[in-house]
Amino acid sequence: MDSNLADVIRALNTELLAGNGADILILDGLPIESYQKKGVLKELSDFVKEAEKEQNLLSNIVEGYEEDGKIYGIPLRFEVPIYYGDKDAVNALSDMESIERYCNSVSDGILFGKINTSELFRTLFLLNYDTLFLENGKADPDAVLKFLNEFKVLKKRIGSTEGSKDIYNTGTAVSQVINLECGFELKDFEQTKESVRANIAQIHDFMELSIPLYQMEKQDGIYTDIQSQYVPSAVAGINSASKNIELAESFIKTVLSTELQSMDLEDGFPVNEDALTSWIEKCSDQDMQYSMAIYVDGEDIELECVDSSEANDLAECIRTLDQPVSYDQVLLNLIMKEMKPFFNEQISEEEAVQKIVNIVDAYLEE
Repeated sequence: MDSNLADVIRALNTELLAGNGADILILDGLPIESYQKKGVLKELSDFVKEAEKEQNLLSNIVEGYEEDGKIYGIPLRFEVPIYYGDKDAVNALSDMESIERYCNSVSDGILFGKINTSELFRTLFLLNYDTLFLENGKADPDAVLKFLNEFKVLKKRIGSTEGSKDIYNTGTAVSQVINLECGFELKDFEQTKESVRANIAQIHDFMELSIPLYQMEKQDGIYTDIQSQYVPSAVAGINSASKNIELAESFIKTVLSTELQSMDLEDGFPVNEDALTSWIEKCSDQDMQYSMAIYVDGEDIELECVDSSEANDLAECIRTLDQPVSYDQVLLNLIMKEMKPFFNEQISEEEAVQKIVNIVDAYLEE
């Protein structure tokens, strides 16, 4: 586990539970549900509904944290995880069970390019996070065992590389893995090879879609969202103990304004509908277009900016996303650290399940 991160969050929790702390909290990777139950966060449903109307926000995104009619956090940006590649392979990636069936039915080709076992586990664990835990926050042993069995089949079909950075302890993402702050870092373009049947990417702007489109053109392929999920970037909440509630709300509304949301700061798509439309319009403006060069197999390849039609297609996909990828960063780091023996096949799936159950139980008791 990254002890520095754990210490920082522990200090933050102490401040918040004492009625102190910042007015506005960025909740990415923090235990939002725990904060809700302890009364740390101000309820924001009225504020969010008002902001939706005033700023013309994407309701499917900003209402993603609504539960029982209450909202405690609002994403200020978001990113879009996608599967892309060969049509049959992409269609088979709808869930872990389908992935397992596909791996057992197709004898050639690999999935997910150059990615090591720990990277892939972390990515898929995040994308299936909500299904692996019970309502009381404890790990669901049956769901975890099913996930591990399916993962064991999949890991034999990845383009594993010894050169990939080990992330057992750091919680840091590398190429093609969910980076909880900045999205997938597409540093390794092994995925452009035809032997890679399907891959995964996290898109934070329209230009970044160029790489999957390049691969899809070679394979007559497709892309699809991943179970209607999006990765929130900068989930804002307001400290219920704040003495500056109105000022905090005003600040968040300013960040949600068309003017600020129209800026592409490489931190995700805007949650403001008018700003998203302006991004699409730039894709048809010749003066605003630019290209990107990538290096593949000793060859420089220039990728053009997506056109307005391709941008509109992704925008239509964006408007259907309604499931935020939720996670507790400290807990995730603990689990990743203890999974190394499982990745190395030194312990069974059942033993790995027990490790995860014990880690979660101990964490919840703190």
